[in-house]
Amino acid sequence: MRLKSQDKLREKAAQYQQQVLEFQNQMQTYQQEMIEMETKLLGEVQKKMVTISSDIAKEKNLDLLLERSEGGVVYFQTSFDVTDELVKRYKGGK
Repeated sequence: MRLKSQDKLREKAAQYQQQVLEFQNQMQTYQQEMIEMETKLLGEVQKKMVTISSDIAKEKNLDLLLERSEGGVVYFQTSFDVTDELVKRYKGGK
Protein backbone atom coordinates (compact mmCIF):
# COMPACT_ATOMS: atom_id res chain seq x y z
CA MET A 1 0.00 0.00 0.00
CA ARG A 2 2.82 2.41 0.84
CA LEU A 3 4.33 1.92 -2.62
CA LYS A 4 1.14 3.07 -4.32
CA SER A 5 0.97 6.28 -2.32
CA GLN A 6 4.63 7.05 -3.14
CA ASP A 7 3.97 6.40 -6.83
CA LYS A 8 0.95 8.71 -6.72
CA LEU A 9 2.98 11.37 -4.98
CA ARG A 10 5.71 11.16 -7.64
CA GLU A 11 3.08 11.32 -10.36
CA LYS A 12 1.49 14.43 -8.83
CA ALA A 13 4.94 16.05 -8.41
CA ALA A 14 5.73 15.36 -12.08
CA GLN A 15 2.38 16.84 -13.15
CA TYR A 16 3.04 19.89 -11.02
CA GLN A 17 6.52 20.35 -12.53
CA GLN A 18 5.04 20.05 -16.02
CA GLN A 19 2.45 22.72 -15.23
CA VAL A 20 5.14 25.01 -13.84
CA LEU A 21 7.20 24.61 -17.03
CA GLU A 22 4.16 25.32 -19.20
CA PHE A 23 3.38 28.41 -17.15
CA GLN A 24 6.96 29.67 -17.42
CA ASN A 25 6.98 29.13 -21.19
CA GLN A 26 3.69 31.00 -21.54
CA MET A 27 5.04 33.87 -19.43
CA GLN A 28 8.13 34.12 -21.65
CA THR A 29 5.91 34.23 -24.72
CA TYR A 30 3.76 37.00 -23.25
CA GLN A 31 6.80 38.99 -22.13
CA GLN A 32 8.35 38.75 -25.59
CA GLU A 33 5.10 39.88 -27.21
CA MET A 34 4.91 42.80 -24.80
CA ILE A 35 8.50 43.85 -25.56
CA GLU A 36 7.83 43.67 -29.30
CA MET A 37 4.65 45.74 -28.99
CA GLU A 38 6.35 48.31 -26.77
CA THR A 39 9.25 48.61 -29.23
CA LYS A 40 6.85 49.07 -32.13
CA LEU A 41 4.72 51.68 -30.38
CA LEU A 42 7.65 53.65 -29.00
CA GLY A 43 9.30 53.56 -32.41
CA GLU A 44 6.22 55.14 -33.96
CA VAL A 45 6.10 57.84 -31.28
CA GLN A 46 9.81 58.54 -31.62
CA LYS A 47 9.56 58.79 -35.41
CA LYS A 48 6.74 61.34 -35.13
CA MET A 49 8.62 63.31 -32.45
CA VAL A 50 11.76 63.49 -34.61
CA THR A 51 9.72 64.81 -37.53
CA ILE A 52 8.04 67.46 -35.37
CA SER A 53 11.36 68.39 -33.74
CA SER A 54 12.94 68.85 -37.16
CA ASP A 55 10.07 71.10 -38.24
CA ILE A 56 10.40 73.24 -35.11
CA ALA A 57 14.18 73.50 -35.53
CA LYS A 58 13.78 74.62 -39.16
CA GLU A 59 11.06 77.14 -38.29
CA LYS A 60 13.14 78.65 -35.49
CA ASN A 61 16.33 78.49 -37.56
CA LEU A 62 18.06 76.34 -34.94
CA ASP A 63 21.35 74.64 -35.72
CA LEU A 64 21.02 72.06 -32.96
CA LEU A 65 18.18 70.60 -30.92
CA LEU A 66 19.05 68.37 -27.95
CA GLU A 67 16.94 65.96 -25.96
CA ARG A 68 17.29 66.91 -22.31
CA SER A 69 16.40 63.50 -20.90
CA GLU A 70 19.34 61.83 -22.65
CA GLY A 71 21.81 63.67 -20.44
CA GLY A 72 24.76 65.80 -21.31
CA VAL A 73 22.81 69.06 -21.05
CA VAL A 74 24.02 70.90 -17.97
CA TYR A 75 22.43 74.29 -18.56
CA PHE A 76 20.30 76.00 -21.15
CA GLN A 77 18.24 79.15 -21.36
CA THR A 78 14.58 78.34 -20.88
CA SER A 79 13.76 80.47 -23.90
CA PHE A 80 15.37 77.71 -25.98
CA ASP A 81 13.09 75.00 -24.53
CA VAL A 82 10.65 73.80 -27.22
CA THR A 83 9.20 70.93 -25.18
CA ASP A 84 5.76 72.45 -24.70
CA GLU A 85 5.45 73.28 -28.39
CA LEU A 86 6.61 69.80 -29.34
CA VAL A 87 4.03 68.14 -27.08
CA LYS A 88 1.29 70.45 -28.32
CA ARG A 89 2.05 69.60 -31.95
CA TYR A 90 2.33 65.91 -31.15
CA LYS A 91 -1.15 65.99 -29.68
CA GLY A 92 -2.39 67.71 -32.83
CA GLY A 93 -2.65 71.25 -31.53
CA LYS A 94 -0.67 72.92 -34.33
